[in-house]
Amino acid sequence: MREFVVKVFQPLNFKAAWYTQYLLKLEDNIPEINPKIDSNCHEWVNDGDVCIFDVAAEINYTKNVKYRFAGWLWDSSSSVVKPLEIKTNKPMVIIVKYDPWYFISLEGCFIKPIVYGCESTSNGAWCRNGSEITVEMPTKSIGFLIVNEFDGWSLNGESFTSAGAVSMRVDRPFTLTAIWRTNYTGLIVLVASICSICSCIFVIRFVNIRGQTIYKRILFTLIKNRKIKRKLAELERLRREGKISEEAYEEIKKEIEQES
Repeated sequence: MREFVVKVFQPLNFKAAWYTQYLLKLEDNIPEINPKIDSNCHEWVNDGDVCIFDVAAEINYTKNVKYRFAGWLWDSSSSVVKPLEIKTNKPMVIIVKYDPWYFISLEGCFIKPIVYGCESTSNGAWCRNGSEITVEMPTKSIGFLIVNEFDGWSLNGESFTSAGAVSMRVDRPFTLTAIWRTNYTGLIVLVASICSICSCIFVIRFVNIRGQTIYKRILFTLIKNRKIKRKLAELERLRREGKISEEAYEEIKKEIEQES
């Protein structure tokens, strides 16, 4: 109620002046956060006033969930401009919209996977709720002698797929872990080859028998056997020609055979 006191000393004519105000309500679609809305207008606003509204572009909720500004809604109108300016000419309910974004963690990756449909980071990707994400491992094996071979993906710790690329709809945070198995075949083949080469060299060039190489030992044995054969042949000739007795033949033959 408006009152005023005036001292009358002449005729007066009073006329009431009225102005219109409209109720302005500000709402949002994430009540669990209740984001701050900055504005020069609050609740009752004079007809014709220009109201300015602004909010944060991004709000972190948890380490795996955040909200991003998506636009404004009022009556049958909408806008994605920030800040928003509106001339008041009727009661209004203005709603600020935020979209939830979820973090997809990518673990166990020897190389960075290729991510489609979301915003890739160094260790994962941020995805808007409802978006489709595709994660692809660009190569199936890494390494030279010890090779890590890609064997599939696990989802939140449980085996998911053996495919190199996985696609799914995002409606929550989750963790994709690359599964690898280690192949030692190349290393085993190399070690076996080296051992084989070393064994051959050792046998051919370095193995000694009583201080002599195998080659020299074999050569010595061949020469010795050849001399013995010649002696036995000469002894047989002397026997046939009757130049030695049978007893001498047997005794000399025994001595020659003992030389071997």
